[in-house]
Amino acid sequence: ENDGGIALNEEMWYRIGFYLSEDYSQVQNGQMMENAISFFDFKHLLNCKEITHQLANIAYRGGRFELYLADTINYDQCKSNKQSGNEQCRGTMRVFDLGPSYKGEWVHVIMNVKFSDSEGFFRMWFNGQQVVNFEGGFPLGEADAVRFKFGPYRIKMDKDTERNLSVPDMKIHYSGVGRADNCERLWGEDGCG
Repeated sequence: ENDGGIALNEEMWYRIGFYLSEDYSQVQNGQMMENAISFFDFKHLLNCKEITHQLANIAYRGGRFELYLADTINYDQCKSNKQSGNEQCRGTMRVFDLGPSYKGEWVHVIMNVKFSDSEGFFRMWFNGQQVVNFEGGFPLGEADAVRFKFGPYRIKMDKDTERNLSVPDMKIHYSGVGRADNCERLWGEDGCG
């Protein structure tokens, strides 16, 4: 989204497909690695520039897929205590366990979102099954919009290298990335029934 993302309090629909190889493992020498792989996320914007870490992201961590949604509780205090721009406010994230079963298969994701201080929502479907139905506020602070970003990146790789674990290479495939103001325009009538 190079158009400035979506305005706050605006409802939007997104789709994305991704594939993580079945042979990818986060266990090495009998130890669970600490790094996580983020597939995509939503970021705060101010004047079309990212101003802080994500409002929402999907990650593979500890052998499970998880959705992280920023929580309003203590969020501003956590931000002010950060030592670096990359440190995350983990205590202020809502975590939704999406399960381990999606490795080695295409995951087709549909999201219906509205980022608002008090009346927001985040609804998500994996392969046609609803896995998240959250309603509530998001910590928007000074943001004037939210941007969807996709592409993999890793979190906490340094924790594994400090333990002398080598972080393995991996392949993630993406397809069908899109956005629309209603589901039918995004996915067609058959995908939204």
